[in-house]
Amino acid sequence: MLHRNDFKTGEAPAGACILYSLSCNLADSELAGRLDVLERGASSGANLRLKPWHRRKGRNLGDPDADGRPPPLVDCIHKVMQLWKTGEQSRVDAYLGRRGLWHHELFARVVQAVIELAEAGSEERAVLESIQNHLQGAARPGSTVARQGSLFNT
Repeated sequence: MLHRNDFKTGEAPAGACILYSLSCNLADSELAGRLDVLERGASSGANLRLKPWHRRKGRNLGDPDADGRPPPLVDCIHKVMQLWKTGEQSRVDAYLGRRGLWHHELFARVVQAVIELAEAGSEERAVLESIQNHLQGAARPGSTVARQGSLFNT
């Protein structure tokens, strides 16, 4: 059973993570391997924790699976955050266009939810707020940002 303090340390029991992966029809090894979302906790090997956005280094982060399934929205958010940190807005814009995320309402809502979960004053929150402002700026009339593409395009 998860305890309130688990959220402060960012750790969760491995058993709970395994049950979660099974409920998502995934092998537990995929969460730490292919999906690159978990790592061993600091306090013991029996605990796992979510990797922060800047430590997710999978080559295909935010891209469709080999079978063409679209990536989870949180993967897309982490990819955009990593691209944003490079300072190359053209790469951010190209990714948003390729994935069809410029006007994807659910994507915008998930970005907002992650902002609300991020610690006030943190780098994570600052990057997310910048991305949110960028997305909202593209929605303004007269914006010249390319907004073509679909979430299902590669």
